[in-house]
Amino acid sequence: MKKLMIILAAILVVIGIAIGGYKLMQKVEHDKMVDIVYSKEVKKIIEDDLKYFDENALSDKAFIKSYKIDATTIEHNPMGGIMFDVYVNNDHKLQIGFILEKNNGVIQSSSLDYSEELSNYVKEHKNK
Repeated sequence: MKKLMIILAAILVVIGIAIGGYKLMQKVEHDKMVDIVYSKEVKKIIEDDLKYFDENALSDKAFIKSYKIDATTIEHNPMGGIMFDVYVNNDHKLQIGFILEKNNGVIQSSSLDYSEELSNYVKEHKNK
């Protein structure tokens, strides 16, 4: 009986270590993605892409005054790369979804998806 308990405890310890190791690797991978998203290289990509919506983005003349990365949305894209959302002018309705990929060692924006509210906001302000 004592031998059976020791074997059972050993199996539980091995399972616990395996699950803990898996969770730790997920955390390390997520932290790497966060570091990439908040890097200077990605900041330039975001700011350049904002100029697609407002050529004066982030300047005194702009209607896009600021942006904020939503850290809770940073995740691995099943097709490869990193996905995350950016909010314009601190308004969660004015959202841009980014997908970043690395090609030949260079991080690039491979896809943009933006909310209908942002599209309407841009149309309204470009006509002024």
